[in-house]
Amino acid sequence: MKEQCMICGSMVEDVSGICPVCGAVLGRSTQVNPANMNYGGATEQPQGVMGGGSVYQNPNMGYNQGGYNQDGYNQGMYNYQDAPTYVQPAGKKGMVLSILSLVCAIIGVLLICFPFFSAVFCLASIILGIIALIKKQKKVPAIIGLIFGGIGGIICVFTLYINLMIASVCGTTFNGLIKQSFEVVGEGSTEITGVMIELPTDSGYEVVALNSDGSFQATGYSGYYYNHSYANEYTRDYMDYQTLYAMSQGYRMKDVTMIELYSEYGSEYYVFVVPEGWEQGDVIYYVEMTGSGDMDYTLQPVLTVPNVLE
Repeated sequence: MKEQCMICGSMVEDVSGICPVCGAVLGRSTQVNPANMNYGGATEQPQGVMGGGSVYQNPNMGYNQGGYNQDGYNQGMYNYQDAPTYVQPAGKKGMVLSILSLVCAIIGVLLICFPFFSAVFCLASIILGIIALIKKQKKVPAIIGLIFGGIGGIICVFTLYINLMIASVCGTTFNGLIKQSFEVVGEGSTEITGVMIELPTDSGYEVVALNSDGSFQATGYSGYYYNHSYANEYTRDYMDYQTLYAMSQGYRMKDVTMIELYSEYGSEYYVFVVPEGWEQGDVIYYVEMTGSGDMDYTLQPVLTVPNVLE
């Protein structure tokens, strides 16, 4: 469909809505005085622009300052002040810090058993979340990162405090305590067998022979003996503080062994520390009580002599 351009007066096909002769928008013109038109510095008004007819101009329309060619046509494009402003939507950069804050918070919570690394990631999530909110990035991931980072930070402080308490008593951290617990459950403790050792009595010490078949012989009585580790629920209560004391001296939970002597007189319990790699003839340590306090113990060296009575 042909339409007359209200600027240059040309009859053109209305295909794109733009006049191919002068570049004006078709069908969006209002009447204007041709004398006020800017022709880009041309000394003469181009033929066909006036056209003997009325010339229309959109009051919101600004004209390009480019000149006309020798045929009288504008070489430049028109710049329309009423054109809609295009706002570029926020891309990935608008949420990078928010996502990083959330990711660091999740990692910090997952590493809660490793307080140092957890604290680093939780602190990073809080800092990144604050920066993301200041830069007006995505709020939801940033807020979630701040919340989880703060919770993780509180748990880290609590975990560090617990580790300090455990280390002061057991000589290891919470993770070390769990590791040693798995070791003693899976491997047990070193058994003392086939040797002769001195055991404390009310009158001093007496030599007790621990036979390889599980029987024992002492002065005036005999019976059977059993080796118990800290994993044994039956004897755990008898060796709680002795085991903690041994751990505070640098030994592991699996290094502590309790010997139960069972005879017609009942059961007697003795707790020993057996260093790693112990063999018959080496020294072990009897955990001897020295006071009434929970940790009033000492390690008394005991020589293990090969059993000559077997």
